[in-house]
Amino acid sequence: MNELPINWVSTLLGEVCLVVRGITFPSSAKQEKPSSTNVCCLRTTNIQKEIDWQDIYFVSKDFVKRDEQFVKIGDILMSMANSYELVGKVSVVRELPYITSFGAFLSALRPFSLIDQQYLFHVIRTSKVQNEVRKGSSQTVNIANISLKSLSEIEVPLAPLNEQKRIAEKLDTLLTRVDACREHVDRVPEILKRFRQAVLAAAVSGKLTEDWRKNRRVSLDSWSTIFVGDR
Repeated sequence: MNELPINWVSTLLGEVCLVVRGITFPSSAKQEKPSSTNVCCLRTTNIQKEIDWQDIYFVSKDFVKRDEQFVKIGDILMSMANSYELVGKVSVVRELPYITSFGAFLSALRPFSLIDQQYLFHVIRTSKVQNEVRKGSSQTVNIANISLKSLSEIEVPLAPLNEQKRIAEKLDTLLTRVDACREHVDRVPEILKRFRQAVLAAAVSGKLTEDWRKNRRVSLDSWSTIFVGDR
């Protein structure tokens, strides 16, 4: 890792957070509705910009073998088996509408007290760490798999805790602005498409050349006056 600022250190991901692999169960165990005997089970498709709680299912609590496999507020959920482009994708758990666990294709990264959760989230999303995640994955047909060992051994920069919080706060503010700009940019093709259609519609309805026709009419009237006056 490049030279770090004074009071920063380089450490391993496994030293700053608990890495927990998800639960396993047969496909037949999936249930559509919550009950007193089951838990919500998150999977890779739920890992979006924020956790997607719309497309979910439930499984019996019996499949949760350890207490650490229950999701907690502040957990960072990571896709451990996915396409090469999406493996390593992360999302922070900011709410828990159900008692929740997560499937075997996910892991929960649960920060220890020496690291700020939001700072860790941003560190994991850097291109350097994401590249390390993919480099340490094993490849099968169209799927990359991350092992707990390779994930835990990835180096991450650790700033003093108060500086971590300032970094996280500044990043949250800046990235919110970036996302807002990106949304505006993403809308440009649709705006241009609507403009193009409006121009075409105006053209074929005659509105586009309305002023031209008026000016041409004035010109013709002027010539008519001249010709009539000469007679």
